[in-house]
This record gives sequence, structure tokens and C-alpha cells, in this order.
Amino acid sequence: MRLGEHNTVDWLVPDFSAHSGGHRTISRMAKGLEGKGFKSRFILMNAQSQDFDYQKRILIDNFGLSNFEVTNCAETRVYSETAICTSWQSAYVMTHYPSRYKYYFIQDSEDLFYSGGTASELAIFTYYLPFKKIALGKWLGDKIAKLTSHEVATIDFAVDKEIYYADQVEKKQVPLTSKQNLVIYFQPSKARRCPELIYAFLEQLSESKFTGIEVTLVGEQIDTFSLPNLHINFESTKTDKELANLYRKSHLGIVMSATNPSLVPFEMIACGMPVIVNKTTSSVVDLEFKHIHQVEPLPSEILRATCNLLNLDKETPKVSTHNANSDFNTAEELLDWNNTQESFCNVVLRETR
Repeated sequence: MRLGEHNTVDWLVPDFSAHSGGHRTISRMAKGLEGKGFKSRFILMNAQSQDFDYQKRILIDNFGLSNFEVTNCAETRVYSETAICTSWQSAYVMTHYPSRYKYYFIQDSEDLFYSGGTASELAIFTYYLPFKKIALGKWLGDKIAKLTSHEVATIDFAVDKEIYYADQVEKKQVPLTSKQNLVIYFQPSKARRCPELIYAFLEQLSESKFTGIEVTLVGEQIDTFSLPNLHINFESTKTDKELANLYRKSHLGIVMSATNPSLVPFEMIACGMPVIVNKTTSSVVDLEFKHIHQVEPLPSEILRATCNLLNLDKETPKVSTHNANSDFNTAEELLDWNNTQESFCNVVLRETR
């Protein structure tokens, strides 16, 4: 094993996906370091990955990176002075790296991805490894710091304000006679996104007396299904700009997460749309905004909040679905990714420069 260039950063990552929020955040941090003079080398954890040109095209077309290379862990012979792992599996690989500066970029509490057992125990143990840890969000950073008594740097959730922004003209209160547009983040392949809870809510909404509701499911490619009295659109392949336009035209979003918050509720509310989320220990820390409505994780409670916010029940006090831009007039309330990039880079530059 030998070390290579000082200004190259090795990122240990899973194979890239064009629609992965985690990969998008990794790429944003890499782009920040790129602006500081670093070149990124993405080392794919899948040793069988050979289609590096395809992976490069994803990074160029979807994430805007330019100064980088792609390889896999089996073909790596020269190691950079700085290495950053991005998952619990890659953390164990990085224990064998000779890199001088080692960082662990943690975007979620991955031990909660599994039921109690080997995988969850292995994930928890990585938080004790002797790497400099950088966590996304205050809840996650505090959790790991309390668990391990290690120092954990925390960076903030953010939105791309050039894409996700609210219309200048406020959305008016939804008339009872008009069609209500409901956007739901739905990922059946990920237990932490509570797909069963969302489907149970949709069943209750379908069985309710309310009609004229148009539901759009975003998040991932899924088999279509239908429910009585609901018009359901399946939009799994939208770009960021297309999603932002959808959010600006819609009246309400629903996003469930059992672990760290998704980026989606931040992006929805930045577009002027109120959002319903399930109340968790993470949401009360990182999602305390005026137009994010936290409810107990019950289908009936999601339905109750939906009826209230969409004015479906004349007997329920009406909540205006007005433009939420007032929540994001200052950087203290929600940051642009440039601010978060800078915080991330400062942690790395503190030791490497």
C-alpha cells in the first residue's frame, strides 16, 4: 500500500444511482471540496463494478461533478492521504486504509435500517471507530456523540434554492369544490420510509367520504395500483426541477421517516407547500418549522391532518395552504447547500491543510 496525491480525496461509496438522495448529498460535499482544490476519487464498494464510464456519466449528468475519477475497491492500489467513508460497510473497509486523514460522513442512523441482529450491531459499532465523524442533522450528531462520547461535527440540512423556491404569489385557500393535489413520498423498498403506514392511510382516504383528491406518488419506481375514489399518479423518474414544479402546483405533501429526516420535506416546504410528517425523536429536533405538521404515526391521524389542511371537512377549522416562503427568509431557518458545503469543507480542511 502506498499513498498518492495530497489533494485527492478517496470517497468509499456504493454504486451511484441518479435518483439517490444520499449520493446527491455526497456529490454536493465532493463538489465543495472540488472548489477548495481537491480532486475526488470515488471507490465503489462493489468490487464487481466495472462499468466506470456509466458511473461517471451519472455523476456528470445528475450531480454536476467534473474533477473526479471512478474505480472500485478491488482495483485500488494507491491510496489518497484523505479518505471519507459513507456507510457502515465502507467504514470497515476504511479501517484497512493507510490514509492519514479518515472521515466518516454519516447521513442516517443505519443501525435502524435493520431489526435487531448482526447488521444492526455492526452498524452501531462503526460509530466507535477512530474516524473524524461528520453527521447530517443535529439529531443524528447528538445521538452518536451521546452514544460514543466521541466528538461529532454536525452539518445542517439544506435545499438548492435555485431549484426549490416558492412562487411569489401565494396559493389561496383551497376551495371545498376544487380538486386537491396531494404529493406523497412513497418508497416501498425502504422500511424506514414507512410504506405500510402510507398505504394504510391511502386506504382510509379512499374509504372516506371525500372525493376529488388527486394523489401523486414520488420516490421510486413501483408497480401501479388503484384504490376506489382516488386518482393516483405514479411519478418516479422526475428530475429535481420537475419535482419542484410539482410541489409548487400542489397543496399538501406527506413524508414519513422512522430514522433521520429525508431531504424531501425541506424541499417541499421551500416550494410553498405545507407538509405532514410523522412525529419522531428526529423530527422534533430537525423539522421544527411553522408549516411542517408533525402527527402521531397512525393512518387516522394522517387522515385527520390531511382533512384539516386540505379543507375537506367543513366542521374542521380550516388551515390555509399559503406560500411557506416566509419560513425561509433567513439562513438561520434553512440553509442553502453552499452553506452546508462550506461547513463540511471546514471540518476537512482543519486537519488536511
